[in-house]
Amino acid sequence: MRIFSYVTTTIDLRIAFIILGSIILLLLNLILEGIFLNIIAVVTLIWFVAVAYLIYHSLSFVKGDSGELDVASVLNKLPQGYSYLKDFVNGKRGNIDGIVVGPTGIWSIEIKNYQRGTITFKNGVLYNDDAPLENALTQTYAEAKSLESFLYESLSTTLQVNPVLVFTNKKTRLHFGFNKQKGVYVIGIKWLSDLVQKQELGYNLPPEQQEVIKNVLKKNTSIL
Repeated sequence: MRIFSYVTTTIDLRIAFIILGSIILLLLNLILEGIFLNIIAVVTLIWFVAVAYLIYHSLSFVKGDSGELDVASVLNKLPQGYSYLKDFVNGKRGNIDGIVVGPTGIWSIEIKNYQRGTITFKNGVLYNDDAPLENALTQTYAEAKSLESFLYESLSTTLQVNPVLVFTNKKTRLHFGFNKQKGVYVIGIKWLSDLVQKQELGYNLPPEQQEVIKNVLKKNTSIL
């Protein structure tokens, strides 16, 4: 993660230098050169801004993908009897980043890889420092409920799904423990394995029922 952070910071600085250099080039041409070179300078500026925009959004994608890989690394080390399935697609209801099925029940995992900060809960909303995470809890809770509906429609059985919102940046600070916030477990990645193995937080799911559930979910997910 340190290497990734360093690369991200380095590229962001390069983007800033590219934009600054382009602006300086434009100003110099406006002062010293004719109309033709001014047009070239404008086109160059637009080009570099477009490149910077694409790089920025590419970094956001890589950052999110890195968070999912970190979660997979943790959950693939769960004891025998647990299975981690990623990228569950539930038709028009959207997708779920990951699902754990095991002796302690079913856990839906929503993954966030934000910049480091302190996660707090105020007036029903999560905050990363002073920035509100408006839909984080609502999204995570809705995903768990949509999975419950999917399982009921597939198996004609009512099954509880435990919603989990996990922050993968190890420098993110949280102080909720295993207490739910608006029905959702909000934790850092280092506590994820412990959470899904806590029998008192989940419920007893027999092995034969686990297999039935996994077979249904496999049609819409990939196993890591």
